[in-house]
Amino acid sequence: PYTYRHEAVYVDGGMTAYDPTDVLDGIEDKSSLVVNIFDFFYRKVRAATLDLADGGRLCYRVSGKGSPLILIPPVGGDTSFWARQVPALSARFQVITLDNRGIGRSSALPPGATTQTMAADVLALMDHLKLDRAVLVGCALGGLIALQCALAAPERVAGLSVVSAYRQADTTILETTAHWRTLA
Repeated sequence: PYTYRHEAVYVDGGMTAYDPTDVLDGIEDKSSLVVNIFDFFYRKVRAATLDLADGGRLCYRVSGKGSPLILIPPVGGDTSFWARQVPALSARFQVITLDNRGIGRSSALPPGATTQTMAADVLALMDHLKLDRAVLVGCALGGLIALQCALAAPERVAGLSVVSAYRQADTTILETTAHWRTLA
């Protein structure tokens, strides 16, 4: 991703001319170093935050004009997950990306949170942005959240694209995510 082969670069001279020292010095939590560097490197618009009714906070970005398209990232992905898609999509759509709660600049998830909780966050963001309907695109966990939005408020979903998600967790997914929770 850091070569001239597939992508025009944001920093003149490409990654070979990019000195990340100032970014590294400014990052307190080095556990999410890659996410923070991607966020800085691809930053085109300033992130905004939404204070949620339950006391949580959701970080999001909006770019482009047109029909709204909400991109919901997978576990561990934040707004920078979609950095390669946003420039092309924002030429035709109003593209909204977000940090799900528990990642990036959003607040932690409340205890006992589910994909329904996270879908409620997306619907609250739509309310905040005064969007009656939007196309939802979700990858992995983002796909599960998008599906929950469609179940909770089908009239608000203009279209749905779900990638690498599933209708119901199988034994492998349950065991893997249980292991992740233990590690966390």
